Amino acid sequence: MITPAPTLLSLAKTINTLTQAIITKLTTHNVPEPTFTSSTDHPLWQDPTLDLNTTKARLVDAATSLTCLVAGPLTFHREVFGSHFDLAALQVMLEHRVYDQIPLAGVCMTLSELGERVRLDPAKLARLLRLLATLNIAEEVEDGVFRHTAFSEVLVRDRELRAQVEMQLRDCRLDEMHKASEYPAAEESHLSPFKYRWGTPFYEWYEKNPENGVRFALAQEVIAKLDRSSAALVEWIKTSGHPEGRLINVGGGSGHVALELAKQLPTWTFTVQDISETMFSENSQCAGPSLLSRVEFSQHDFFQPQPVVPEDVKAWYIRSCLHNWGDDDCVRVLRQFAPALEARPECSVLINESIVPARGTVPLREEHLVRQVDVAMMVIANSKQRSEQDFRNLILKADRRYEVVRVIRLPGTMGVIEFRLRK
Repeated sequence: MITPAPTLLSLAKTINTLTQAIITKLTTHNVPEPTFTSSTDHPLWQDPTLDLNTTKARLVDAATSLTCLVAGPLTFHREVFGSHFDLAALQVMLEHRVYDQIPLAGVCMTLSELGERVRLDPAKLARLLRLLATLNIAEEVEDGVFRHTAFSEVLVRDRELRAQVEMQLRDCRLDEMHKASEYPAAEESHLSPFKYRWGTPFYEWYEKNPENGVRFALAQEVIAKLDRSSAALVEWIKTSGHPEGRLINVGGGSGHVALELAKQLPTWTFTVQDISETMFSENSQCAGPSLLSRVEFSQHDFFQPQPVVPEDVKAWYIRSCLHNWGDDDCVRVLRQFAPALEARPECSVLINESIVPARGTVPLREEHLVRQVDVAMMVIANSKQRSEQDFRNLILKADRRYEVVRVIRLPGTMGVIEFRLRK
């Protein structure tokens, strides 16, 4: 049965209902409503205990649809093709550290003083800031006087978010992206638009450019905060029947996920595997000794066979790695677990990835974010986001003895697909 098309009034009613639900939840928890000058960590934006993610996604979905219907297709496309000017203005703000010069906590600064500090023409700086102010990424409180909003201040306070924004603007806004159709259909990472632009595949480029590699590591941490919740992984651990044990984080990079899990699960220990210890060493400096006593590093290339593990290991988990690789490379990675699983058949492998939802099963905004990452991976590594069936196909192609024993899907797109050797 075809769902009736939304109308202006039906969308408005949906918006009202969902807004009331959010206000009721905030009131129950004695939380004030957010404003554009709110703290960057307002509970509505950051606190998962409010359990409002689905409601928020549906509200944004309805509000976006209402905006599109009211504005019409011409205005919609005008905003789309003009959005690169917004990104260019934002890039200037970050590269010239404009936002860093504006005081925090609502304190204002004049254009003349700001221009002098960042050595930019005040008149041109004003034009860029006024463009961004229309997106609430700054506020002009009076003519020529600006201050932060929550949406600009966060780019000063949150170094991981800033690293992600800078990485996308500097490293991944590639002319080659627009020529993607010219490239072969094969999925080898060395054929990516990123490689054609910079002359080197994605990971090799960051290894050869360590200052950009540090920014890349920081950028991955904010992705975990934004839309790569560990909730499905925590759910597996809590329902595994093991009150304690060790998990091996394959391709764990900086170890930020293992460290976060260690905070939540005091009876568990973790091993972070990666080809280089550099990112882990830098990130772990911020962790206390009690936490580091339960999180260790082990050098390993996940294209090589997994070593046999100690008795306390309950599972390996590979998180947000496979979407960086084409199908053939993913099969190679998954195949490396077979020898260790033969030695420890009671252990599991957990694929913790964003799972592309079936059409119509999640709010459009959630699906849009997944599809954005899908295109980003096409550009960066000639890889892709995958559906549950895609992952099942990869697992069986890697080894016919593998079987999927459990799939955990929670609100949002991150999930866990658990497989073992068939008994």
